[in-house]
Amino acid sequence: MLSQCDLSVSTQSSSDRTLLLFDLSARGHHPVYFKHLVKDWSQQQRPGCLHLVVSPALVKNHPDLIAFSTESTLSRIRFSSITEAEYQTYLRARSLVAKSFIEWKLFCRYAKRLNPTQALLMYLDSLQLPLAFGERSPCPVSGIYFRPSFHYHQFSAHPLSAKEQWRQWRQKAVLARILRRSQFKTLFCLDRFAVPEIQQLTQKPILPLADPVEVPACQPAEVEALRRKLQILPDRHLFLLFGELSGRKGVYQVLQALKQLPIETQSQLCLVLAGSVNERDPEIRTEIEQLKQITQAQIVLCDRYIKGAEVQQFFELADTVLALYQKHVGMSSILVHAAAAHKPVLSTNYGLMGAMTQQNQLGQTVDSENPAAIAKALQAAIAQPIFCKLSKMNQVVDENRADQFVSALMSDFLSRCSHE
Repeated sequence: MLSQCDLSVSTQSSSDRTLLLFDLSARGHHPVYFKHLVKDWSQQQRPGCLHLVVSPALVKNHPDLIAFSTESTLSRIRFSSITEAEYQTYLRARSLVAKSFIEWKLFCRYAKRLNPTQALLMYLDSLQLPLAFGERSPCPVSGIYFRPSFHYHQFSAHPLSAKEQWRQWRQKAVLARILRRSQFKTLFCLDRFAVPEIQQLTQKPILPLADPVEVPACQPAEVEALRRKLQILPDRHLFLLFGELSGRKGVYQVLQALKQLPIETQSQLCLVLAGSVNERDPEIRTEIEQLKQITQAQIVLCDRYIKGAEVQQFFELADTVLALYQKHVGMSSILVHAAAAHKPVLSTNYGLMGAMTQQNQLGQTVDSENPAAIAKALQAAIAQPIFCKLSKMNQVVDENRADQFVSALMSDFLSRCSHE
């Protein structure tokens, strides 16, 4: 017997089909993912409607995204913003668990109202508990899984603690319950190393998904202009630490490592920190200024948000790219930008970042929590460039193109529509 939602789907023509995209975040990769899908829907003139349910913050901070969707009168792209009252209730939740259930309730409310053919949760990670134990989705739903970590034991030679074993078991158990829900259809996973282990839990499709990274072309003259602007001293090995500057990026460990280097090595080194300092870590500025007074290393802080074509210019400028995250779960676009510039990475040895760096020969890994180990690696990189394999770097860039990301999501949606 068909449910009301199934009945409405089964009688829809291709022009009536609707794909609902749901995401309440307005920062980082979230608006970028929307941009790729909106652009594809408009350019390819997909049949049916693409409907985005977003937060008021995204509408405010990314008017260009809203405007782009209305440029073509032929494409059917719609936006619905949750109300400001709903958004404030979501933001002020007592705990992360409460916030998760509020977010799921909002999804169900708007899905019932809009009655889509299918829905895609753009960030499944924050909705795992309500997906597993909460209200049934009013429509068929799929999701993008960003940060599985239950397979990280494969990347480490150290035995797991009891706490880590429990965390991994719990994560896997919740995911298994989600996959048993009848309305859940396809899991897209940004960590391709996790796909085989997840697939053992279900007969439903578990598909690897590219993390779309735009790599704008830049000219040598632009890179040299940036070098002059930053006043990089000649004959310095330039280490780049890129992105929002916070403790989780390993900034403090890198600064501590610089102090441990011999003076001769310091005088051969330039550290460029390119990105705005996180508002929760203002002491980073103080640490940098204090270190400048006692080190022979050149330290350049670009305390601003860097975007567009300038992003890749920084990577082209670097000799070595630092990706020394602290216990980071998931991927980072830094690896792709470095690979596109054919610049070696000094990466954390933890999790997906470490596995990608090693298996794709993107550079060298190190214990990113250990300043002494970082200092040793910095010194070695100056003495002899870190080995990396250009063909593997090109492959990583190719695998993370935006069209690969869009193709996987659209193919699944269109395939499901054709089988209704």
